[in-house]
Amino acid sequence: MMKKRFWIVLVILCAMGLALFLIFGGKNTSAVGPGAMEGTDSAEIQKLEAEFKDLRQQANATLDLAQKALIDSFEREISSADGQRLGSLLIRETWFGHLDKMKLLIQKGANVNVEESGETPLLKAIKTNQPQAVLLLLEAGANVNQPTKNGNNPLQTAVDYGQVEIVQLLLKQPDIQINQTDSGGNTVLMEAAKAGQLEMVQALVAAGAEVGIKNQRGLTALDMAKAKRHKDVMEFLTLSKGAAPSEM
Repeated sequence: MMKKRFWIVLVILCAMGLALFLIFGGKNTSAVGPGAMEGTDSAEIQKLEAEFKDLRQQANATLDLAQKALIDSFEREISSADGQRLGSLLIRETWFGHLDKMKLLIQKGANVNVEESGETPLLKAIKTNQPQAVLLLLEAGANVNQPTKNGNNPLQTAVDYGQVEIVQLLLKQPDIQINQTDSGGNTVLMEAAKAGQLEMVQALVAAGAEVGIKNQRGLTALDMAKAKRHKDVMEFLTLSKGAAPSEM
């Protein structure tokens, strides 16, 4: 098996090397620049441009073949994998952002909610700021509210990492639990307010986050913004319904 993989990788590397040679090697195609055109008639320019276009097409075709070889090799690798292995691979490929491989694994039945070492594919996609991967996993049935053994959940993680685009994707899910609290009674709105993330706070409130919720210490999101002197967040929350601060 290892020998087979070695030859596959070798073939792919050779193909990629050939593609790079076709792009950058051989004829000096950079001579088609404005400075190099002086003294060159239009027929010669057209010929150079045609040759350059042909080289680019050959290079792209070679890279396409290399990519296909990689996918074919991966398909063979997962053809006999069990459920646990598919799930592990899904977490790995999500981490690397390989959307094509993620799709193949999902088609093969990989559990999109699998958890390993406190991580799920969705959390991996969030932490590495990959909106397309997040959307793919959600469409495949990833649980938008699933907490890990460490207590992390997707929305909390996206807020902690400041991923506004991903937060907006999560908030579009009809079953999102936007007012879910952690062990200290804190909501994601409180965390965003504490960090001074105005755009995040605005998105959460627009999606239905309750601004008047108090944590176990009796503090609201506005209290937390006030303690950190985030004036823009304070102003926004003050104008929001139910945002009156508690007594500090």
